[in-house]
Amino acid sequence: MKISATQKNGLCKFGSPAEKGVINYGCSICNHHSEAIGSLTMPFIEKKTDTLSEEQITEMLVSAANEISIRLSYNRLQRELQN
Repeated sequence: MKISATQKNGLCKFGSPAEKGVINYGCSICNHHSEAIGSLTMPFIEKKTDTLSEEQITEMLVSAANEISIRLSYNRLQRELQN
């Protein structure tokens, strides 16, 4: 199955192949060579009662993926980002 996706700032956005109206967001989990070794993916369904915006939620997803990458890389990426 081919899924069309758009990528921006490390974030991949694509429609759910299983459910109409569901948007999936994914971020790469990287090793110490900045190579993708996995992904963190989250479905998003906009609701009228949501207290967080889609932008806030995706920022949190990117932050979580970056934190996982840093921890898996024994802080090498964190040192590189600080320099």
